[in-house]
Amino acid sequence: MAIIHAQFEIIHPFSDGNGRIGRILIPLFLFEQKILKYPALYVSEFFEENRQDYYDNLRAISDKKAWYEWINYFLEAITSQAINNTKRAKNIIQLYEEMKDIIQDVTKSRNSLKIQDFLFSKLIFETPDFTKSTELSKPHAAKVIKSLLENKIIDTVTPAQGRRPAMYSFKPLMDIIQ
Repeated sequence: MAIIHAQFEIIHPFSDGNGRIGRILIPLFLFEQKILKYPALYVSEFFEENRQDYYDNLRAISDKKAWYEWINYFLEAITSQAINNTKRAKNIIQLYEEMKDIIQDVTKSRNSLKIQDFLFSKLIFETPDFTKSTELSKPHAAKVIKSLLENKIIDTVTPAQGRRPAMYSFKPLMDIIQ
């Protein structure tokens, strides 16, 4: 995969989007090769944090035929990102367990598990999506959202304006992902 990625980036076949496409090919290829169970390895984070090293290592392939160094760098990226992703996944699982009682206490709703599952499935949402997915009445959904806001479980991303509903985000999960 290291060689495929480098060759794609060096050839640079498109006028725009080569980096994004090259990075999306990584988890897809690893999934297709049955190395990953799901195509869910987001390696862009490592490359963005180490952008200059990334470019320098790619450039060294053309300038110095430094394939060995590139492959080592690429494997470091994959390993580092896999460790970070695993930590995030564990933190998300822990948050899910912690939120069970909190959401029940805050919402006082028999649908608290549906509310929680919705929050974990939609990081950013509008009231109509929330109402539909949780199967709450509009007044009950509004009350639950107000309670979630007051308890800082969700944040307002954009306030309601005219006929456009407000957009909210699930803050604790956003904190883990960002």
